[in-house]
Amino acid sequence: MKKTHILALGILLLLQSNSANCQKVWFQENTTWHYGILLSALDPLNIQEYAIYEVTGDSLIDSRIYSIIEKTRYFLDGSKQFLGYELYNQEGDQIYYYQSGHRHLLYDFSLEKGDNWTIRIPNDSDEPHSIEDTVRTVHIDSTSVIVVNSDSLKVLYTTFSNNPNTNKIDWQFKGPIIEKIGSTYLLPGIWWFVDMDIPYLRCFKDSVLSYIVYPDIECDGLFTKIQDSEPKNQDISITQIANEKLFYSVHNNAYKRINYNVFDITGKMILNGHAECAGENSISFSGQNKGLFVIIFTSNNEVISTYKFITY
Repeated sequence: MKKTHILALGILLLLQSNSANCQKVWFQENTTWHYGILLSALDPLNIQEYAIYEVTGDSLIDSRIYSIIEKTRYFLDGSKQFLGYELYNQEGDQIYYYQSGHRHLLYDFSLEKGDNWTIRIPNDSDEPHSIEDTVRTVHIDSTSVIVVNSDSLKVLYTTFSNNPNTNKIDWQFKGPIIEKIGSTYLLPGIWWFVDMDIPYLRCFKDSVLSYIVYPDIECDGLFTKIQDSEPKNQDISITQIANEKLFYSVHNNAYKRINYNVFDITGKMILNGHAECAGENSISFSGQNKGLFVIIFTSNNEVISTYKFITY
């Protein structure tokens, strides 16, 4: 009889151990998220900075252990900026974040299609009158499973409820939410910034997984390449930007007159003029703010080439 009890206890412990092993462990030390940061929706794959989020340690808050994520942004000029910390806690299949003295549910992987959970959208201010306004319901539209490095990971596809004051959507997760990895950005973002400003995930790495979202994009790449966005021909090319000047070359002497218009990120025309029709030439940007611009070359009211470029 004792042998039977011992055997049953052993089986129970084995089942509990296997169940624990199936649970995905988030936020292991040195886990990194590599995010591309779009400077403008006008040129989403060629002018970018990046940020690295890294788990650097733990912190005990209200008897719970939170993983500390350190955030650093890397700029086009080679400089970097420390962006602060984020705190996350895992309890089973639920992931929480800690902000402004409060703990909020972020993801719940125990749920299935048709289920909901309540989330407090990220808000640096905890003024009493604003708390109810920042509560949203996350609805799971569907789920799936992907395999990364032989590890099966659950994926949630979600939508947010409307703002109770405006009855319009204002926050959402950018992309699906992948177990151990999170959404395209860990915290939800304001919906109109989902394609710029809010970082997008390039790579995720921990001791087990290496998840590369875009194989053609370097995890830590800075993109400053000048690209002809609407190439009609090779008659004009941008050669370099230096000393507050944009240098260009005209390769076709057939044009009698070439004009250019330069627009900033808001669409405002800031420069226009007559371009030389042959050889190497330049346009001065002295006195203009730094940033992203679009230059359009025309002749006889027809567009020859359109380029996007950045000055800094």
